[in-house]
Amino acid sequence: MPPHAKKIIAALASLRSDWEGEASLPFEISFDVESAAQIDDIVRSEPNLKPTLEFYQGRMYNTCDIHGSKVRWPAAGNGLPFAQWLYKTPITEFDVPKRDESEPFMASSSCCAADFFHPRFKELSALLGFAPIYHRKYWEWVFILHKAMSLGACGNGKRALGYGVGTEPLPAALAKAGSFVLATDAPVEIGVSKGWLAGGQYSSGVDNLHYQGIIELDEFRQKVDFAEADMNAVSTGFNDFDFVWSSCCLEHLGSLKHGLDFIENTVEKNLKVGGVACHTTEFNVSSDHDTVEAGATVLYRRRDLMAFAERLRSRGHSVEPIVFAPESHVLDQYVDVPPFSSHGHLKLLLEGYASTSIGIVVRRGK
Repeated sequence: MPPHAKKIIAALASLRSDWEGEASLPFEISFDVESAAQIDDIVRSEPNLKPTLEFYQGRMYNTCDIHGSKVRWPAAGNGLPFAQWLYKTPITEFDVPKRDESEPFMASSSCCAADFFHPRFKELSALLGFAPIYHRKYWEWVFILHKAMSLGACGNGKRALGYGVGTEPLPAALAKAGSFVLATDAPVEIGVSKGWLAGGQYSSGVDNLHYQGIIELDEFRQKVDFAEADMNAVSTGFNDFDFVWSSCCLEHLGSLKHGLDFIENTVEKNLKVGGVACHTTEFNVSSDHDTVEAGATVLYRRRDLMAFAERLRSRGHSVEPIVFAPESHVLDQYVDVPPFSSHGHLKLLLEGYASTSIGIVVRRGK
């Protein structure tokens, strides 16, 4: 019996009292087994677990119809004790099925639990100065750093440009890797009006971006500059960069079109030929038809992204295939609902749609 399965069953046993009166439960469990026969083997080898397994059998599936799409989801308003237990447990302490380092890393474009189990995630997390936890924002930072490194877009003498950097650790990590970085955030009046300044998500200068655990201050100041930049008015004055990125910013530019125009402009105005753009944004998991098309936060559908990729290819650029991750782990199937958990999540409910993070990677062709 896999050691992590014992931990899962032990947690389920402690939660039984919460679900005694329920006919169905708003989650499903993965024991990393391949057949019902293996479950029988578990019961034979661990007879004390049989009551718990029998209790949960047949109660593990509860779906909610969200805009025509079946999404597994937690008890509304109360969260999900089991998923919360998983999210609170640091990856380094939870005995999960580890992936071999020879397996492809971040083979999908959208956030998924499998990436967190790969040894490379832990390595890149250390370069970014944080312990790996199940949180889609951390996934985005690792995704961006991974693409910069694996595609040869950062390192000694390379130039990187970041938009909407807030207080993220990417400028420090890229500088430590040898790049010269221009970090930008919105003009201060926009930062104030959007509430980013009050919420600690806005940067007004280079020293707001320094992380002592990543890079020494003197080296940081030598390699990182700061400027204000309006993402709806990308400047040709920022040009000849090897790498440009943004982490979940472009969905706040007012509409689906504004966000996609921003990506195109960064490719064609900011990058040198052969340079790489990497942007993450909100992906609507619930629907490929209905979505939030305009407003403070928009949600991109599969069809929006696929059509945009073809648009960029028609303009002579190379776009990495957009691969949508399968829901292969219980953490992929948990949709956090307001008030959102402080422990992390891979998906959350936004404007009635289940949403996660997705990355778009483009190499300028001409």
